Amino acid sequence: MTFVAKTPTEFRVIPFIILMPSMVAVLVEPVWPVIVVVVGILALLIWAAFIARVWVRVGEENVDIAGPFYRRTIPVGDIDDVVLHREDAGDHSLVNWPVVGRATSPAGVRLSMGGTLGPRIVTTAGETYTVFLSSTADAEACTSAISARLNSAADAGRLSPRPDA
Repeated sequence: MTFVAKTPTEFRVIPFIILMPSMVAVLVEPVWPVIVVVVGILALLIWAAFIARVWVRVGEENVDIAGPFYRRTIPVGDIDDVVLHREDAGDHSLVNWPVVGRATSPAGVRLSMGGTLGPRIVTTAGETYTVFLSSTADAEACTSAISARLNSAADAGRLSPRPDA
């Protein structure tokens, strides 16, 4: 199962708002370096507004999480706990990028495209990953899917013989 959070629709107007002053800069100073910088910034804004997303893919053996310029695969056996987490002021940093934080820090890695609810995954190594999804239903379904994989992995571990026995 894959759960995806895209850029909120209201943010998709930003490239067009930036376009007007950028065009003025190009018209006032029509030199190649200015044109290249303006085109680069607009391309980045259009990518962020229409293509960027965060997602969680729950597989049989792994949980994959990804965001802009970030991807992590977590084996189900390495997951210690998963809870449904509501975003609060402690989840923000000074810069509110889609992906912030370090997995080993107390707050962990935060992936968000504007959602306020999502699964918080804690690994056996103490790493924390929180992925905020677009809707409450997706956040609950994602957390339930990861919990189900944890339970099935735990049941499979109890049913198979221990290697040291």
